[in-house]
Amino acid sequence: MSKKVTYLLGAGASVGAVPAVGKFNLALSTLATAREQQSFEALIGLGILDGNEKDAALQQMQSYRWPEKLQSAAQMAARFGTVDTYAKSLSLKQQNNLLIDLKHCIDLTITLKQAERGVDPRYYGWLSALMNRNQQNGEVSFPPGINILSWNYDNQIEMALADLLHPRLGLALQSEEFIASEIVNFPFYHKLNGRSGGLSTRLGAQGHERVVEMLLNAQEYGEDLRNEIAGHVAGQKIHPQPNISFAWDGRFESNKDAIREAVATTEILVVVGYSFPAFNRKIDTEIFKLMRNLKAVTVQDPNFEGKVETVREMLVETHGPRVRSMQIEVRGIAGVEQFFIPNSVVP
Repeated sequence: MSKKVTYLLGAGASVGAVPAVGKFNLALSTLATAREQQSFEALIGLGILDGNEKDAALQQMQSYRWPEKLQSAAQMAARFGTVDTYAKSLSLKQQNNLLIDLKHCIDLTITLKQAERGVDPRYYGWLSALMNRNQQNGEVSFPPGINILSWNYDNQIEMALADLLHPRLGLALQSEEFIASEIVNFPFYHKLNGRSGGLSTRLGAQGHERVVEMLLNAQEYGEDLRNEIAGHVAGQKIHPQPNISFAWDGRFESNKDAIREAVATTEILVVVGYSFPAFNRKIDTEIFKLMRNLKAVTVQDPNFEGKVETVREMLVETHGPRVRSMQIEVRGIAGVEQFFIPNSVVP
């Protein structure tokens, strides 16, 4: 019998495509530095061939103060250690305009990196291993009872589905995160801190945000797509409110009922590439509390030891007697070549 499984994804799950916390400041700084060959300004010049259009985009880039905002984000993130800590400082000081600027800079960095690098191949392996096609009716399905909670802003799952099946499936997830699209038993999928892909007010041919359509309809990832997206973003006169947030912004509370309904019967929790940072710990604890049937936790990380201890400490708080009596097993897996799939859910 298939057991209920919830995946909890952190930055390490997407490290093949998106810079993790330790390298994110460098990615910001590269975009900000005018002399860099991969600065935002340089990418715009490469992405737009028409001279008049290029001049207009560069002028709009300066009007929106992208170089200044990127440089400030990079410098302050370096000063505070991480973009999250800098964001918390802005939140504490109620400097909302600077916080919006920072979110736009984060979104831009992630979007351009994904355009250049594409999908971390492990997403292809993971999703394709879980999916099957019915040879009689042609339906594609997942095993029942799988949930996916992600702390990541990226669009890796959406992009992987677009490549594996069809862009419309990725676009459906991007716009309606609780909708299972046309795949039978598609997992409950929720982005705990929102998602990137909110840099343009223009809609594409399929009625979705233009940059997202460019990513999910891409025939090939690489520098050309990255430069094209950079040129498009730079030419925008208005950028929408960012669809990314931080743990203290309150997004979890507004979605808690849906998450509770999805994860209440979870028996196995698989944690991939996630370090349980202090900023997120309150919400992580709340998520653990919602899993009343939890029996096993697998932490997949090359340095899993400290994470396993953190999970045990949290479970003592949320499931005390069952942890102390060893009714909940917590273990670590160092291999990260593929995302771990419990035998009980292999289709």
